[in-house]
Amino acid sequence: MLVLCDRVVEAVCGWAGITRPDAFVREHLIPWWAYMRIRYVVSNAAFMLFWATQPELAQATDVGWERLNGVHRAAGADRAP
Repeated sequence: MLVLCDRVVEAVCGWAGITRPDAFVREHLIPWWAYMRIRYVVSNAAFMLFWATQPELAQATDVGWERLNGVHRAAGADRAP
């Protein structure tokens, strides 16, 4: 798998006109990965904080999902074709 990823990075560098794969990884991939990871952690924390401070909404959402699942099961959509 690592060799495959290395080949993909080399191919992308060729397409982008970048001569050194290590520079591409350092300047483009790592910042993008770090940004996406931080964004995920922050949005997850915000989501959990919101639901922790709004228990009545969380309960209403649970009831809503139960109803949707009931409709889903009643229609037979929970069975595989």
